[in-house]
Amino acid sequence: MGGSAGTGGVDTASVTFFVQPFVPGGGIEPLEGVEICETDTTNCVMTDANGNAVLELPVDQEVSYTLEKEGYASYLDSAIISAPTEALVGMATVQRFADMYALVMSPYPMEGTGSIFIDTTEALVGATFELLDTTGKAFYRDEDLNFSLDLTATTSGGGGGFVEVSPGVFQVGIGGTAESCELFRGWPGDVEGDIKVPVREGYFSRAILVCP
Repeated sequence: MGGSAGTGGVDTASVTFFVQPFVPGGGIEPLEGVEICETDTTNCVMTDANGNAVLELPVDQEVSYTLEKEGYASYLDSAIISAPTEALVGMATVQRFADMYALVMSPYPMEGTGSIFIDTTEALVGATFELLDTTGKAFYRDEDLNFSLDLTATTSGGGGGFVEVSPGVFQVGIGGTAESCELFRGWPGDVEGDIKVPVREGYFSRAILVCP
């Protein structure tokens, strides 16, 4: 454990971040100056010249944190942390997001809504995602890592999600080839195998599934 933080001496664990720009086909480069904050708190850190930062987060409860840097999209990740862990985050620029949202005919910057992206390891093909208790426009990422409204499941590009989602906390049904995946980022859903994701206005909410 990392110790205790905040009022009441809450037990915490360290999350060690490495943040880099998300550039399809690009190399690994550090992204300095990203502010990472436990959501709605002053518990914040900043990435250094190596793209690294360490944030203490409460253990064994639903937590979330934001990642923000001028010129880049704002990210919202969620998890249940039980032990020290690492987080590799690729952040896309505002221009990259504007281009992707244009492909799914959705305005960017987001106004009044947020979005959800569910990433799958191993570039899993054939996974499906269903937004269960709210509405949103579904998309999947194609082989060139671009958003597409024409796909009905994940491709070798991995991942998919929803744009134009109202703020709140929502359940996502996981199906297709992802039924044997394990949740790495996000919160467990009310039904086994489903997940739960918080959505904030203007943020790109991520969940990550580790798949065999």
